[in-house]
Amino acid sequence: MTAYFIAQIQWNSPADREAYVHSLGGVIEKHGGRYLITSSESRVAEGQWLPGRLVVIEFPSMADLKAWYESEEYRPALELRLKGSRSNAIMVEGNPAPPSR
Repeated sequence: MTAYFIAQIQWNSPADREAYVHSLGGVIEKHGGRYLITSSESRVAEGQWLPGRLVVIEFPSMADLKAWYESEEYRPALELRLKGSRSNAIMVEGNPAPPSR
């Protein structure tokens, strides 16, 4: 079953974000991941949640997602993100929605 990494990220500075992005070096793709969403802004449709920057990354399976997140290759980037931002992240399993007709 497909798995998704969904993160809400508020960077301390553009330099922190750039350092993180530069440190990724293809490790997401190495684990089968692909970006679905990288947003700089969001708008509230319902409720009071205002996440700011959202990132959604799709992986073939939860095992692939966990292998990426826990990998030695990702660890330096993760440490940069945790130091350089305030963030919330979840791992979710689910199937992509079928195309609408």
